[in-house]
Amino acid sequence: QQQQQQQQQYTPYEECVRRLYQTNLFNPVKLGLQNIDAIHQALGRPMDNPDHLPVIHVAGTNGKGSVALKIANTVRLSDPNLRVGLFCSPHVSSFRERMQINGQLISEDDVIRLLPQLYDICQGTKREGKQQQQQQQNNTIIPATFFELTTALAFQYFHTSRADVVVLETGLGGRLDATNVIRSPALSIITSIGLEHTRILGNTVQEIALEKGGIIKPGRPVLVGPNVPHDTLRECAREKGASGYYRCEDVMGLVQQDQEQSHINTDTDIIEDYDEENARTAEAAIELLKISHPSIFGSISKDTIKRGTAIRPPCRFEEVVLRDGNGDDNDELTVILDVAHNPPAMEY
Repeated sequence: QQQQQQQQQYTPYEECVRRLYQTNLFNPVKLGLQNIDAIHQALGRPMDNPDHLPVIHVAGTNGKGSVALKIANTVRLSDPNLRVGLFCSPHVSSFRERMQINGQLISEDDVIRLLPQLYDICQGTKREGKQQQQQQQNNTIIPATFFELTTALAFQYFHTSRADVVVLETGLGGRLDATNVIRSPALSIITSIGLEHTRILGNTVQEIALEKGGIIKPGRPVLVGPNVPHDTLRECAREKGASGYYRCEDVMGLVQQDQEQSHINTDTDIIEDYDEENARTAEAAIELLKISHPSIFGSISKDTIKRGTAIRPPCRFEEVVLRDGNGDDNDELTVILDVAHNPPAMEY
């Protein structure tokens, strides 16, 4: 009875998300694209319509969340009529941060509406047409994990909300990440490569680069940041049949030392301020998209790019000033919030 009373205290949204959080207790994480591919297929593969929905796919050890946000924000500012979807992870304070359109988080009502549809698909109780008949015959159950369901929720949300552009950030790695179910991105981006999650991705930078390079697709371009093993990724792009392998300097020229850019190592021509590096990667991405998809990105101005890429995600060396409430400046405390989770991020 006490447990029932506790359950009644949750809103429908909270119950939905609590069930999602518990998914991995019953469906252990297993690397691979089989589950998400089955769900995406059941949804009608909404992310695989490159002529009408350009998808920008972003991977990397560090910087991928920032670059994804900067690109989405720039495109949004360029045209108020565009609906720009952004999928990112992890969230800081609310699950709804993971999927948003034009900077607005998915609503609780949309989560309540869409998530049960995915549960039905995974339990084999809701498919359409031949797909439904086939699943009923095979009694197919899809043991989707938390991240696979979350990714599918974002796909369905962007589709039903009629997004015009989607920016996807990978969760872990690239090759076997759930977001990599997409077949033809407008542009793949690899921001940086460093040692992280070595038990899963590999023990060397080269091995990790190949995992991240799994998002490179045949006939599609790839943009890479400065801190990557270029020889490894260039060969990966060649083997996968990418239409082009671009470094930021290939798109925008060498970094010029000036008063506004004072964090450049002149020996390596690498920007040593991570936010400047991320902004430059995002700007290079926009320039490539202006060429490949001029109808959507072609009119984005330099000023819009500058304003759009100035945005930063929360908890990236974010300064918060705490006060005691008495108005005494001497009682202020500055706190730095940062989510660096690997040695390269700490060193930067």
